[in-house]
Amino acid sequence: MLKPLDAGKGAIAVCLPPPGIPGAFVGQIGEIQEVILTPRFEGESLPPVTGVYLIYVYRHRVTEEAVDVSALTIDKLLLPPVFINRMPWSKGFFKTVAHAEFTPHDRLQHPCYWNSARMSYVDENDVPITLEEDHVPGVWGLVSYRWLDDRISDALRFERVPEDVVPVLGINGVVGGVTPANDEWTTAISDLFFDVMALREGVASSAKLNIEFHVPGNLFVPEFDGVRIGAFRESDNLLKVQVALPAEAPANARAEVLSAMERAFDAADSWAGEQREPFVTVVLRELVAALKAREE
Repeated sequence: MLKPLDAGKGAIAVCLPPPGIPGAFVGQIGEIQEVILTPRFEGESLPPVTGVYLIYVYRHRVTEEAVDVSALTIDKLLLPPVFINRMPWSKGFFKTVAHAEFTPHDRLQHPCYWNSARMSYVDENDVPITLEEDHVPGVWGLVSYRWLDDRISDALRFERVPEDVVPVLGINGVVGGVTPANDEWTTAISDLFFDVMALREGVASSAKLNIEFHVPGNLFVPEFDGVRIGAFRESDNLLKVQVALPAEAPANARAEVLSAMERAFDAADSWAGEQREPFVTVVLRELVAALKAREE
C-alpha cells in the first residue's frame, strides 16, 4: 500500500486544490479534479540544493484507484518544472497515489530555469543559456509550497488563497526522518490532516488552534516530551500547541493521534486560564468528537 509521504523516484502525487473551489473534489477525496505531480530525482542533473525533488505539474484528473500514466504528457504540463522539498508531503498537501517508471521521452528535452543569482537563464546543470522563444522558464532554486500553490491557482484561473485565511483547526507534522518505526505516525497524521480539513469547512470559532505533531526519526528527535504551548498570535487568536510522539508508533496510531489532539486541547485550556485569554476550545473539540464518532 502506498503511503502519503512516499515521495521517491517516479512517485505520482495528487495536490489539494485551494479551499472552497467548487467542483475541486468530486465525491470522496479519492477523486480529485486538479493537477497531478510527478516528483523524480534527476540523477544526471545538478539540482540547485541537495535533498530536493524536481516535480512536473500536469493538468489532469486522477483517482486514487487508477492513474492513467500515458496521459501525463509534456503537452499537458501546467507549469514549468520546479524544485521543492518534502514539506508538502509532511504537511499533507501532496499525497502519493502511485508509482511509475518514466523515460527520457516523459521529460522536457531542453528545460530552462531563471537563476536570480546569476541573473541569467540556465539549463538543468546551471549552465547559462539563451532563452528560446517558445520556452517558459522555471525557477532555479527551491520554491515554497505557498509559491507553488499560487502559481497553480493562477494557471487554473482560481483565486489565490488569501494570506490572512486562518483555519479554525490546523494539523501539521514535523518528522525527523522517515523510518519503519514511525511510518504509521506519518500516515495517521497525513490522514488526519485531510479529515480535519473536510470537517472544519464552514465551522466558525473565535479560538483557532494549530496542533503540530513532532515525530522522532533517524535525523533528529523532538527536544521536548509530551505537550507544550507554542506561539500565540493575538491578531488571529491563533495558538500553536506542539505534541511530541514516541519513536515507535502503536498498532492503532490513528487512535493515539486523536487522543493526543485532546491532550492538546487540555493544554490550550490550561494556558488560556493561566493567561486569562478568551480562548475557548469547545467548537474545536466537537470536530474531534465527530471524527471519533465516525469510527465507532
